[in-house]
Amino acid sequence: ETLLVHKHLLETGALNELCLDLKVE
Repeated sequence: ETLLVHKHLLETGALNELCLDLKVE
């Protein structure tokens, strides 16, 4: 359970970083 939540947070963080990179460009 904890691992799934942690994985979800990592994936969400990665998506947020991608969105930020797209906004910067």
